[in-house]
Amino acid sequence: MTLIDPPPTSELPRPPRRSWRDLPASPPLGDLLPPPDPAGLIPPASPTAESAPTQDAPPPPRSRRRTAWIVAGGVTVAAVALGAVLLLDGDDDATTTPTVAADELGSPAAVAAALGPAVVQIEIAGGMGGGGVGSGVVYDPAGLVLTAHHVVATADEVVVRTADDTELSGRVVGRLPERDLAIVAVDTPDELVAAQIAEPGTVEVGEDAIALGSPFGFQASVTAGIVSGLERELETPAGTLTGLIQTDAPINPGNSGGALANRFGEVIGINTMIYSQNGENNGIGFAVPIATAKGVADKLVAGESVERAFLGVSSQAPQDGSAGAQIVSVESGSPAADAGLRRGDVIVALDGTEMQGSAALAAAIGARQPGDVVTLEVVRADESLEIEVELGTKG
Repeated sequence: MTLIDPPPTSELPRPPRRSWRDLPASPPLGDLLPPPDPAGLIPPASPTAESAPTQDAPPPPRSRRRTAWIVAGGVTVAAVALGAVLLLDGDDDATTTPTVAADELGSPAAVAAALGPAVVQIEIAGGMGGGGVGSGVVYDPAGLVLTAHHVVATADEVVVRTADDTELSGRVVGRLPERDLAIVAVDTPDELVAAQIAEPGTVEVGEDAIALGSPFGFQASVTAGIVSGLERELETPAGTLTGLIQTDAPINPGNSGGALANRFGEVIGINTMIYSQNGENNGIGFAVPIATAKGVADKLVAGESVERAFLGVSSQAPQDGSAGAQIVSVESGSPAADAGLRRGDVIVALDGTEMQGSAALAAAIGARQPGDVVTLEVVRADESLEIEVELGTKG
């Protein structure tokens, strides 16, 4: 992968260099790694008695004046979560959104320097005999932080720690478990730096992807890879996550709620989970697209209902290998049934956008609102049809 030289350092906040001698001792990974998940998927989950941390579990390494916490939703809670933290030392006087040059920043170092101050650590005290650490991304200069829902779980009050180690009080002001998203409000927004957000629809398969966080408690970790896929769909205990970004940038327990960024230093997603059969990172991680996350956050903060659009079909890839989503079943009384869709129909496009499979269809429906009218291009036997459907509300 060719990296483009970053713009002059005067345009970017640069953390002080650290020696390897400053790094904390590595924790014993045998105690940190979860047991293999036979299903392969490590989804977000709420703490349970079986997954409660033990008193003998070693805390992740910390620096400066911080107390020890067990990684929330990650190592100790069904190994889910990627509970994220980025702690790069930024400019203590930085109180405005970092400036990103018009050209690509290029290197992971430049991206980390530009975006690092906007990624915060979220600490949850008590509960199940321990606590937890996750991370969040400041998306609004009014003091609003996006994170993964499994990071905060049922907590109402959290500690938000900025990149320069300033400790702030935060309140969970919105949560949507089925999208694994939550919003934390900080009462002193002048202490925060807001991230640059990528424009919707600009993510491409194969482009660089950079994850910022603290896997297994190792602070200020930056990993790089590419966007491996788009519009991924995964089943979780809280519901189906659709439209996910897949990346091979290494993310592990300790990364959840943190940023997945492009080489412009813009946030493209909020890290949420990995797919693994042994509890370790195998190069398959997922992030909620930032457009989806911010759209949900804006509604929750405004007190609006976050309802999901509903079509009412189950689908699969056509057995002949062609493109589209073939309907396996139609729910009685659903919008699909009312519109006349049938088992065996193949939906090849929605509002002119080709559907490459069932995941693409689910993502397209998920991006709509209840009450939206969509036009489906359907192949039925040898006949091509256009069918309009008014989407319902997911119960």
